[in-house]
Amino acid sequence: MSPNPTKGDLMIQFNLNSTENLRYAVRDLAGRMVLEGDFGAVPTGVFNQQLNVRSLTTGMYQLEIRSDAGVKTSKFVVSE
Repeated sequence: MSPNPTKGDLMIQFNLNSTENLRYAVRDLAGRMVLEGDFGAVPTGVFNQQLNVRSLTTGMYQLEIRSDAGVKTSKFVVSE
């Protein structure tokens, strides 16, 4: 993810070994879901997606990317 910290948009990038239906959730440090969505069916290869987090207040968050293959989590910071 970049930039991290961010002021508004995160660029998410990773490599998929197979086509996957991807969903995401953003949680605050208390574990409350503050954003969620669906990227849909994503083909094999490099995945690039911009995620707007401008509605979030300053602080640390955890991004979860979910598929049938599992869950990938990463932390990021929203700054002023």
